[in-house]
Amino acid sequence: MKTIKRCMGIVLIILCLKLAGCAQLTEDIVIQKVGSQGLIEIGMTLSQVAEVVGRGIQPHDYFYENTTKYGKFTIWKVRRSPLSDPSLFYKFSFRNGSLTDWSEIGGN
Repeated sequence: MKTIKRCMGIVLIILCLKLAGCAQLTEDIVIQKVGSQGLIEIGMTLSQVAEVVGRGIQPHDYFYENTTKYGKFTIWKVRRSPLSDPSLFYKFSFRNGSLTDWSEIGGN
């Protein structure tokens, strides 16, 4: 009985190590500059930008919305990776639901 428990424990440890080896620790986002690939274009909606980014708003992103008499303004700062330096991100600015500006901050 002890031998079976010991073997099961060893098998369980091996499976855990194999699964840990398959895990991806980062989800780096790489977006080409406007004009070179045309992936991000002024006038896109938030959902269109999220599609290019490959995901929606995450808890580690900065997301701010403000409505004034001039319209609704939104800023979405997308960290390149949840584990990367917080100073490496993409900043998207929207006005009334349309992209007005974007830039890559930090890195390259």
